[in-house]
Amino acid sequence: MNVSIPEITDEELLKRYENIKPVKIVDGRLYYFPKFSLEELKNLPYLSQNVSTMVPVGALNPWQNHNFTCFHKWDSGLFFRPKICEVLSQIPEESLEFAKAFEIVKVPQSVYRFCDQELVNWAFEHGYHISFVILYK
Repeated sequence: MNVSIPEITDEELLKRYENIKPVKIVDGRLYYFPKFSLEELKNLPYLSQNVSTMVPVGALNPWQNHNFTCFHKWDSGLFFRPKICEVLSQIPEESLEFAKAFEIVKVPQSVYRFCDQELVNWAFEHGYHISFVILYK
């Protein structure tokens, strides 16, 4: 098994970010994050960021069959600190045109619900955490 996080240019990262926004569920409602700079996209952990604007009801819908397993490099101390750039670089090519937002399933222990044990073990042994990403259209 050989997995890596794809490298994309800053230009491509910004293009994807312009079209596909990070969102998070807080108290049962879906929210957008505030606008991030290029450096923030590359360095700020998704899970520790505050949300800003509530997504209007019906504006985004989970996109069935376009969810995917996403890899994240270990941060200091092996903490799960997924970066927005890691997700944007791994969105499947066939989903890029229509995806409007993404959400990371935030509890890494839950990976066993959507990944097999072998993949989880391999990722951990090679310096990766795994998340499950829900795309919205």
